[in-house]
Amino acid sequence: MAAVTTAALTAGLLVGPALVGPTGSAGSVGVSTASAAVGGTCEPDALIGEPEWGPAAIGRDAANALADGAGVRVAVVDSGVQATFPHLVGAVEPGRDVVAKDPEDGTGTRDIFGHGSAVATIIAGRRVEGSALVGIAPAATIVPFRVYYEDDSDQAEREDKHPTPARIAAGIREAAAAGVRVIVVAMSTAEDNPELAAAVADATAGGALVISSMGNATEDSDPTRPRYPAAYPEVLAVGAFDQEFTPVLAYRGDHVDVAAPGVGVLTTGRSGGDCLLGTTEQATSWATAHVGGVAALVAQTHPEETPAQWAYRITATAARTVPDERSDLVGWGLVQAPDAIAFVDDGSARGPVSGAVPAVERPVAENAPVVITSPPDPWADARGTLAWWALGAAVVVAASLVVARTPSRRSDQGN
Repeated sequence: MAAVTTAALTAGLLVGPALVGPTGSAGSVGVSTASAAVGGTCEPDALIGEPEWGPAAIGRDAANALADGAGVRVAVVDSGVQATFPHLVGAVEPGRDVVAKDPEDGTGTRDIFGHGSAVATIIAGRRVEGSALVGIAPAATIVPFRVYYEDDSDQAEREDKHPTPARIAAGIREAAAAGVRVIVVAMSTAEDNPELAAAVADATAGGALVISSMGNATEDSDPTRPRYPAAYPEVLAVGAFDQEFTPVLAYRGDHVDVAAPGVGVLTTGRSGGDCLLGTTEQATSWATAHVGGVAALVAQTHPEETPAQWAYRITATAARTVPDERSDLVGWGLVQAPDAIAFVDDGSARGPVSGAVPAVERPVAENAPVVITSPPDPWADARGTLAWWALGAAVVVAASLVVARTPSRRSDQGN
């Protein structure tokens, strides 16, 4: 979507009713990340030269004409970040390994599991010749805080290398203490842990925006059960969309704020090569990384604002069909990076309530919504339902999304 310079503009994307999925049991209180790939094998030197749908869907290129994340440090609280991967060379500064069981690294710049590296690449991956993969904020700096080495497996627990709420809390605290103002936690736990709640509250009070995934629901889980830290009020909680702009079934609730692409996402695989990751069952980690990249762009262009103001920019300008309605799966809709940057909070935006400016009454629009059509493409039917709403006399100009078929690849990487 083209950059929008008109004040207080919001747009609408079809999010549909809340989906009904399997409920099962209450689920465990353990921490989960996720693991899934989309076909094929992701080799260490693999390069994918055709772009996937995600960056275009959130307007990355238009946003990058306004900001690239330069000067913004983004904390990735995860499995570490492999600083030697091609797309991450020059993008990572030393952080901290809070697990402290790796004799080769205490800075978080190693990643044997791959999840944190994939998240970091979506946020701030650098360009590599021959690859279409580039981050949402390609000049931002990643600061890794390693809170686990392997996922929540029996062996990882026996070796005490698994993620825990206390370790996530420690990672958030370390990030805030390092002065990082955007903290991405692409993982979740069912445990409402006091240490974790306090870490989020303190980081927010210190000027940081904490962004976290809603979590991926499974067949034996209750998708209405809150997951943390996403369920804490200070956190920008993220759901996911697939390539057809359909909300992905994940944990849901009235605390989800926005959503982003989470299926068929081009990023770094566990081996360091380009890889397509994410299925409809494993999506919210990658969606959270997209929002983290958008937050870096917003932080660069509006450094004087508070975390709550950044979050409001992102939620108020998310795309949805009905400006005043949200969904318990995808919140206020699909994030739109250029609009979040250009947004002016004058109290007239429809949807979420601004905490900085009093709302103003707006007359009910008499004109029908403007329907934007696109040239024929594989998503024509899906995008035919888009209705873009303008505030005042403004109208959103939608750019055609770039769609390409990316070679099918598979990774043993975690999501």
